[in-house]
Amino acid sequence: MIFLSSRSKHKLFTLICLLAIQANQLSLANTTETKSLGMDAAAPEKTATLKQTQPSNSPFKLPDFSKYTDVKQKKQAFFDFLLPYIKEANATLLKQRTYVAGLNFNQLMDVDEKNIRSLMKRYRLKTKAINPKTQQTLLRKMDIIPPSLALAQAANETAWGSSRFAKQGLNFYGQWCFSKGCGMVPLSRPHGEYHEVKTFKTPLESVRSYMLMLNSHPSFKGLRDTRYQARMDQKPINGLLMVHGLEPYSARKEIYVKAIASMIRTNKLLVLDKDC
Repeated sequence: MIFLSSRSKHKLFTLICLLAIQANQLSLANTTETKSLGMDAAAPEKTATLKQTQPSNSPFKLPDFSKYTDVKQKKQAFFDFLLPYIKEANATLLKQRTYVAGLNFNQLMDVDEKNIRSLMKRYRLKTKAINPKTQQTLLRKMDIIPPSLALAQAANETAWGSSRFAKQGLNFYGQWCFSKGCGMVPLSRPHGEYHEVKTFKTPLESVRSYMLMLNSHPSFKGLRDTRYQARMDQKPINGLLMVHGLEPYSARKEIYVKAIASMIRTNKLLVLDKDC
């Protein structure tokens, strides 16, 4: 058995966190807004127990959700497919959050300072100063997105996995990018506009990109503030608590918010947030 000093344990934990941060650095600089792409046309159904399938490190093929003639089965298949990626992305966020929360921002080791500066850039912090206030700002931003919210939005944005952007680009959240060739050109893109719909190599990339957008973009500050206040009050975090912060997500504004909230309730998704 090998015994490590507390300093060595800290270095080892720091290295693990650094590797996790580097592994999750996506090319997201041009992803700055989204547009609603799908509609919730499903009838109310009770959601059964969801299965843990297709982990991110195994080969996968996007299921053909259009083959389901039964609405309940189609919805269940969609949830079963996407939920493991949402849980994995949230688990990584919580590990990084625990790392940041455990640091003394008045006295950082060099490797910790390097990690923090990387996170400050990733989460769009305006300040360059590293102090306890910086730590609190990061903790407001580095937190989970409730599975109920992530699943309902994905279902809405992709029409239950049947959209062209989901099938060809593994884009489950309608995210745009703004450099030529960065994604797929929308067939209905107005003349003179240049945005494209971002493409991803894996569903996990799409989920992480979506979570980073909600956690970093200035438009979703209200969503993050609601979540942070719940943390401070030691109250549960769930999709219905945070859904009102999604108004900037779509041009449909409050109508979009109501649609997502309805999907969460209709599909009994709040049960998935019990551990949040």
